[in-house]
Amino acid sequence: MDQGKCYGEFIGIGKFDKSINKQFIAHLDETVNEKMLVNEYFEYALDMLVKEEPFHYVDISDIPCIEIDFPEDLKHAEEVVYPEIREYS
Repeated sequence: MDQGKCYGEFIGIGKFDKSINKQFIAHLDETVNEKMLVNEYFEYALDMLVKEEPFHYVDISDIPCIEIDFPEDLKHAEEVVYPEIREYS
């Protein structure tokens, strides 16, 4: 991905081929058990995996979405993003 053209972040939705399951699980185990990165386990393990396997992205910039972490995010989602989602076809 050209980071200069990217806006946003990984929203936690991904499709992974079953052929990488064992590697991914091994990285998750290593992250939690050896590195003790309990709060960062998914992202850290994924970062390790993308260094070993080819990954591809899908541009979803035309699809309305939002990550909700705070009450302000929820308000924005309800008032702005949800109406956009309803109109999206």
